[in-house]
Amino acid sequence: MDYKQRIGYLVTALGQGKNATFADRIEQNRSVVTRARKGAQKLSKKSLEKLASNCSVNTEWVKTGTGEPFNDLSWFDTQGKRLSYVRAEFDWKRKDLTALMEWPERRFIRLENDKAELKPDLAEQIISKITDKRQGNRKLNKEWLLNGIGYPFQGQGPLRMDKNETVVDVPHILELTETRETRYTSFSLNLLSEKTADNQKDCFHLYRIRDDSMSPYFNKRDLVLLDHSQYKPISDHLFVVRIGHDYMLRRIERMNDQIKFIAYNNLSSDRILEEDSGEFEIIGRVIWFCRDL
Repeated sequence: MDYKQRIGYLVTALGQGKNATFADRIEQNRSVVTRARKGAQKLSKKSLEKLASNCSVNTEWVKTGTGEPFNDLSWFDTQGKRLSYVRAEFDWKRKDLTALMEWPERRFIRLENDKAELKPDLAEQIISKITDKRQGNRKLNKEWLLNGIGYPFQGQGPLRMDKNETVVDVPHILELTETRETRYTSFSLNLLSEKTADNQKDCFHLYRIRDDSMSPYFNKRDLVLLDHSQYKPISDHLFVVRIGHDYMLRRIERMNDQIKFIAYNNLSSDRILEEDSGEFEIIGRVIWFCRDL
């Protein structure tokens, strides 16, 4: 984005796309905002300070494009404000979104002005339509849109992905959201492509380690990324496996027609099973992991 595009982004996110509304945020005349959107004038130091203090705007991003637009998202504390944020992120005018939703514009105006409540079924419609339009990129987080919980996009943390980057929503094994739905975390397709030779988007799962049997190298609650197209046992590689009803992370060693499942300490015993016994299932090979600090 150049400077005038960054101002346009903020006018949409903080002023519903209206120069006058945004001008009120920075206590300036509308003409100042109009000129800034055209690139003919830059916002004053005082205006930037207002944006930072009132709306948590990152002033360095406004001036140079460095970092993220907002230091935090605390200003977006209503459904209407969050809808404006969504429009800014996708660079949509109000009429673009209402056309996409096949709604009368007055309906969206009421929602964006917090004159009507966004119900869960309407939020689902918005998410579905936007996901289809964007071909699966950056799926909106319904809990954030409705209640401000979490981050705007699935898998997003404090640093958001570039809006033009293709992402893949990777499902978690045995881990559900509070509403009993499958939990997903989004990854850059470029990152996944670097980690595996298989370019299929649906060959990945995430597994959260349930005990400390692989410490000190892997600890309880660490998250590992699996490529489940790699399910054939290979010696000296890490796999998530199911033995009986239990899922676990283990290093594998092939021993003729047997497979040894190796733990890294005495909290759990190694297991040796016949390869064709049917007593185990290899879920996928570990290609990446992360840990909360």
